[in-house]
Amino acid sequence: MESQLENAQPACQTGLRKSVRPLIFTLYSLNMDTSTLKRYTNLASLVSILKNRELTLLDPSKWGDKNDSHYLLQYGERKGFKSLCALCFTKEPETSHHWKAFSHGSDGVCIKILAKPFIAQLNSIKEIVHGDVKYKLIDEVETEVFAVDQLPFLKRYPFRDEAEYRVIFRKKVENECKTHAIPFDTSLINKVTLSNLLPKELIGSLAALLKGIDGCADLKISRSTLNENSRWKKASKRAT
Repeated sequence: MESQLENAQPACQTGLRKSVRPLIFTLYSLNMDTSTLKRYTNLASLVSILKNRELTLLDPSKWGDKNDSHYLLQYGERKGFKSLCALCFTKEPETSHHWKAFSHGSDGVCIKILAKPFIAQLNSIKEIVHGDVKYKLIDEVETEVFAVDQLPFLKRYPFRDEAEYRVIFRKKVENECKTHAIPFDTSLINKVTLSNLLPKELIGSLAALLKGIDGCADLKISRSTLNENSRWKKASKRAT
């Protein structure tokens, strides 16, 4: 149903969608926490970040969304960049979609990072560009004028719920490795949320292990309550 809506061509339908979309995004933004950026990943990646104090940007050609990676690779080719890596974050509140798409399984984690100082750090790295992803319909990219520099920040409209914030490293010298690590101050981590699929019995030992990493003693760690929340369950007693 969504793909039929996205690909519909009549001008009246296109105009209607364009008039409704600002309202949709306004409703999304009411719940958006702009003070933090969230990185959904897995425990192995989290441990690497904490121990090495680095964030590793990845090769977009390996992404499952080939429409997305195509635009990034086109950007690199058109601008003459031989090295191109990216890392994705979100401003959206916790959703089932983010866990299933990016942190599926019991080893999934969500790393909540303080946005303002993190963005200031990114601004100090000349090879880095970053910003919000804009979500477009197919008929929009076929008819609207947009710059090459916008290519890495455009994505198809059906992915709009991701509310993605993207960080891109690009350089005109080719790296032997298809990834690139940038320094990261772990004190910028506001909180780590563990997957709700992780057995409750393992939370204590895992939290102790993570807090035992040098400089991480004060790390805030909790298990997601997305699928089991005591306040939600308790509120059922209010039914009359």
